[in-house]
Amino acid sequence: MISCLGIEDPECLWNGAPVSFVRTLKSSGLYAPESFDYLLDLVIAIRFAWLSEWFRKKDPDMVQMEFDYFDLLTGNRDRILRSWMLSK
Repeated sequence: MISCLGIEDPECLWNGAPVSFVRTLKSSGLYAPESFDYLLDLVIAIRFAWLSEWFRKKDPDMVQMEFDYFDLLTGNRDRILRSWMLSK
């Protein structure tokens, strides 16, 4: 959900539903705190499945969009983690 919302509206990653979702999950205590250490990495990893889909479909526009999204996620890593209250 987080990765799909973010590709539709990148700013929501640090100012929208994913922020509330992650904060609520974290405060619920349902998951070990260590689980959140890798959440953004998991979001990035999930995009590789989408990238492979666009390669299979020979869709260069979507391939480029995934690369742009990778850049956005990695380039804003600290900002995203701070908004999710996951920065150390």
